[in-house]
Amino acid sequence: MDYDILSKKPIKSSDLKIIDHVGILYGTVNGEKLWEVDKVAWEILKMCEGNKTVDQIIWSISKKFELDMDDVKPIVTAVMKELKRINFIRFKN
Repeated sequence: MDYDILSKKPIKSSDLKIIDHVGILYGTVNGEKLWEVDKVAWEILKMCEGNKTVDQIIWSISKKFELDMDDVKPIVTAVMKELKRINFIRFKN
């Protein structure tokens, strides 16, 4: 697994809109395509304010859900890369 993003600080796109439809969350950045946002991605997105590194977000999630950091790291890293790919987040540094 490639962990080159661990020291970067993610921040939500200013164009990101989250829509709650019958208890299911959807996100869009352009209003044309909707992406379902699952619970894991939502927990991660809530922490993408530009003040925590990916590594600090991993630590926070592992503590919140009482999971081992080694188990959380590949999941969070993969979700971060996907969120970046679909322009939900960008990295400050």
